[in-house]
Amino acid sequence: MKYKIIMIIALLVYGCSSAEKVFEPKNLETELQIVVKGVRSEGGNVNVAVYDSKDRFLKAEKAIIIAYRKAYTPDMVFIVKGKLAPARYAILVFHDENGNGALDTFKSGVPKEGVGASNNPKGFPTWETSNFLVLGKSKKVEIQIAYP
Repeated sequence: MKYKIIMIIALLVYGCSSAEKVFEPKNLETELQIVVKGVRSEGGNVNVAVYDSKDRFLKAEKAIIIAYRKAYTPDMVFIVKGKLAPARYAILVFHDENGNGALDTFKSGVPKEGVGASNNPKGFPTWETSNFLVLGKSKKVEIQIAYP
């Protein structure tokens, strides 16, 4: 469809011996489909980060998958194919409308740009409100972006 874009990401093992391994793929081939709903403009990029633990959640440098694509309205689809272990994961998204590579916030810390999380929690996302279980060969997660 014209309003959807598909992105296939190969998951890589972070291989520096002096650095912490960020993600160790397992033997199960899994497809994770992330549907980002409610993108309000085609300006900038939509950014997606996938986390595999409470300790890593909300820390961009600890995400096991980071992807971004030029924004398209009203919905976008990211497809992640790789060897994901059966486990709990959580996803954060934001619409970087001005394309500066960062989530712009007001002085209070409230985002100026659209944000969302898996399970579409009300209020600030936590691991507990955002995690979901991946079992088997495919999982579809729909995330509604909310704008201030």
